[in-house]
Amino acid sequence: MDTVTAILEGKAVNLCDQHPSPVTVQLVSATASYQAVAAPAGTFRFFHIPAGNYALTATHPACRPLAPSPIKLGSGDIADVKLGMRCR
Repeated sequence: MDTVTAILEGKAVNLCDQHPSPVTVQLVSATASYQAVAAPAGTFRFFHIPAGNYALTATHPACRPLAPSPIKLGSGDIADVKLGMRCR
């Protein structure tokens, strides 16, 4: 990995386990937006993200959207997060 960018990885957990469709995870800054669809196991990963301040959110068709959570990524960081989704 280069030292100018960061990696953000994590797991989105559907806390009701009744709706297996995938979770969409979004990472947004003032100048860029990144989106990933979590794997069936809930894992997701963003590579080569420029250092900076972001808002992290997730959506699922049957769950309440997660409120944006602030996250700061520094050069060379490898950040790991866990997101808990609840049914509507």
